[in-house]
Amino acid sequence: MTFKHLISVGDIVVCRFPMEETPGEPGPKSRPCLVTRVYPQRSFRAHRVEVAFGTSVQKPKPGPKVFLRTPEDIERGGVKGPTQFLLHKRAIVPQVGRFLCRSKKDEVQLGNLTSANRARLEHLLHRETADEQVEACRFGRKPTPSINVFEKETSYV
Repeated sequence: MTFKHLISVGDIVVCRFPMEETPGEPGPKSRPCLVTRVYPQRSFRAHRVEVAFGTSVQKPKPGPKVFLRTPEDIERGGVKGPTQFLLHKRAIVPQVGRFLCRSKKDEVQLGNLTSANRARLEHLLHRETADEQVEACRFGRKPTPSINVFEKETSYV
């Protein structure tokens, strides 16, 4: 099951966020995640989206984040209570049913950001350096195989 042209930047979706131990695979728990980027489809593959990890834990965490605290933010976002989206913890996932789940209301999209939070998101993403973006997206990428140049023995004649 794929979702085409449903999701845009600033939407809050239900996602099985990948765990650090198993990047590239859906995580065990569905949670609200904030869509930070949408990547176009390449040939027959599904669209990919970059999502930021969402948590209801209000303990201060380091790094940039978007908060849903006010009743208006919470209602428009479709979440149960105050939520923070950690922009330093993001994953690039395909728009398929293994990663993006449907809520109890049978919807993939829970809600979206208010204009003030959308402006904050754009500001934080534009300030981000390329290295910070790569570091933030480490959860959705499969590990690259290490190449040992000394593995193969070569004979010189």
